[in-house]
Formats: sequence, structure tokens, C-alpha cells
Amino acid sequence: MGKKILAIAMIIVTITGAFTRIIPENSLFVSAAEEVMKTDDNFQYKVNNNEEVNITKYIGTDIEVDVPSKIDGKPVTSIGNYAFYTCQNLTNITIPDSVIKIGDYAFSCCFNLKNITIPDSVTSIGISAFYDCDSLTNISIPNSVTNIGVNAFDHCVCLQSIKIPNSVTTIKEYTFSYCGSLEITIPRSVITIEDGAFNYCLVTIYGYKDSYAETFAKNSSFEFKKIEELEQKLEITSFTADKVSPQIRGTSITLTANATGQGALQYKFIVRDNETENWYKLRDFEESNTFIWKTNNTGNKTLYVYVKDENGKVKRESM
Repeated sequence: MGKKILAIAMIIVTITGAFTRIIPENSLFVSAAEEVMKTDDNFQYKVNNNEEVNITKYIGTDIEVDVPSKIDGKPVTSIGNYAFYTCQNLTNITIPDSVIKIGDYAFSCCFNLKNITIPDSVTSIGISAFYDCDSLTNISIPNSVTNIGVNAFDHCVCLQSIKIPNSVTTIKEYTFSYCGSLEITIPRSVITIEDGAFNYCLVTIYGYKDSYAETFAKNSSFEFKKIEELEQKLEITSFTADKVSPQIRGTSITLTANATGQGALQYKFIVRDNETENWYKLRDFEESNTFIWKTNNTGNKTLYVYVKDENGKVKRESM
């Protein structure tokens, strides 16, 4: 019996030793180091592997806060989740242009926050980032922002007006629910507005004629006010071919035109035989700005592109 117990004990020691040896040296210490919280003045923060600072908590009591662009010589790139959560003294905050991301619930329940400056470096505003910011009346979202999280401005009961930037394509569910009386400008870039985005709101939507915003407003029985679009001058900026003359019969040549103008532009390609003075239509108006022309006959020819805007205005360029 004693020999059996000794044998079992030896097996346990051997197995335990084997497992001890496969744990990489210092692996536990590396994991712990990644979780270390640092403090600088009124901010707690972490530094990621790219030597970038994520502010995790504001521990001050100031009513006006300028978030630093650097801490300990490292750039502040993120306002972390819950960083300013329930900072009830806070009335004004300025975010530096080093910040790329505003995290989930970052300013949630900052009941006295009235003014916030978001720089055009920020690309993402997190879930419920400004939830229940009762005193916030207006906020400017820069064109750099591509994502606005669910419930981002939920229960901002005093929010009066906001403009969605051209970089945003979706207004997510409950983003502006319980916002009272709200005027919102929605660009053509927005092609999806999710369920409940404006729950319990008296909404006036400013948008463009024949846009998704107009359709959404009508389907939701919201007031819609049309924004008059400034007419964009029609200009052909370039007309090129991927091969230079002379070329042999049967060669495929790609013609490309670039233009600016009002609405969706259409392009038509024409060729003129300068020897016979005959004109030939290569392709009628289409939205594609390229055409592959397979030459049938040799000779001296001039190529033309006609560009038409949504108002029917036409410009021509030759090559």
C-alpha cells in the first residue's frame, strides 16, 4: 500500500512539474503589467502597446475641463468607457485633436454638461456616450465621425439641434430617443435610420429633396423641411486615353472622363473622322465615366466626351 501511495505521489509531482515548465517565463507578470492603472493630475489612464494613452477615469472636480493632448509625453487618443461617467460638476469640456475615439458611456449622466468641443480627429462616438446629459442643448459632430453608437444621445432632453455629418451612413436605434423637441439635419449620405432612433421625440428633419431622410420623415409622420442645394457648376476636369496614337486597327483603347457637377453625372462618347468629317456615337449617356473603344478604321480622328448633370446641362471636351 505504501509503495502505491509513493508511486501516485511521484506521478503528481512529475505532472505538476511538466505543467510548470510549459508556462512562459514572466508571462504572468506581463499580463499584470498591462492592467496597471496610472494617474496624472486629474486623470487615470492606461498606455497601449502603441504608446498611446486611453483616459479611463476623470478624478477631478473642475466644472471646465481641457483634456490634454499628451500625458507623460504620449498622445491621448481615446476617451475610454465611462471616463467621465456621472461627473455632475462638469459643465464644459474640450477634447484635443489627438483623440480618435470617444468610448461607451464616456459622458453619460453628466447632468450639467452644456458645451463640448469634439475635434475633427474623432471617428467614433460610442454607445450611450452622452446618455442623459440633461443640460446639453447643441453639439457639433465633425465630418471625421463615421460611427455614432446606439443610444448615443438618448435622454438628452434639452438637445435642440444637431447636424449629422456627411461621413455617417446610419443613424442607429434609440440614438435620439427621449430628446424632446429636436431639429436634426440629415445629409444624403444617410441611407439607414434604425427602429426607435427618434422614440418619444417631436422631430423636425432638415434634408434634401428625394433623399432617404425625406422618405423616412414622410413614413414616420415627422415634419420635413427641404434644404436648398447650392448648384454645383458643371466642369470636365480631365479626358484621357490609356494609349497614344498612332495605333493599329483593332486596338482597344480605354477612354476616361472626370467631371464635377450637380447630382449624378452621365457621360456620352463620340468620335469624329476628320478625313470624311463624319461623326459616330460610341456610347450614349450613362453614369459610367469610362468606355473601351475598339478601333475599326485607321485615320485622323477626334474623340469627344459629353457630360450631362441632373438638371440637363451639358458640357463637351475633345481629345
